[in-house]
Amino acid sequence: MIGLKSAYHKILLYKRIRRITFSLLIRLVKKGNSMEKNMQKLPRCSNYLNSILEDKVSYRIRRLKYANKRLIALGVNIERWRLLKYACIRKEFISDRIEYEIIKILKSAPNQYLNESKKMA
Repeated sequence: MIGLKSAYHKILLYKRIRRITFSLLIRLVKKGNSMEKNMQKLPRCSNYLNSILEDKVSYRIRRLKYANKRLIALGVNIERWRLLKYACIRKEFISDRIEYEIIKILKSAPNQYLNESKKMA
């Protein structure tokens, strides 16, 4: 279990955002093969894995949040198209949950960048 937690935290610290999957976590754990084969005998590990694994929508939402932080750090206007571009999300993959997160990010976006860009023009 400790190996799973450290592998999970290691994934979150990667510079490149990676989807948290069963196979990725098992690869990072030292005795992952034996853990994978005996998962039914390890209920706490199995429950922990089920709680941290990401589906595709959750992964896209995490990329959106990362893209938002990156755009703020760059000092760029946060617009819908730019957010989707930095998060690498195509239009056909936008679900209701993702749309809700986009709207939430755009509402909380700082307006200072809009004012600065108008002054420069």
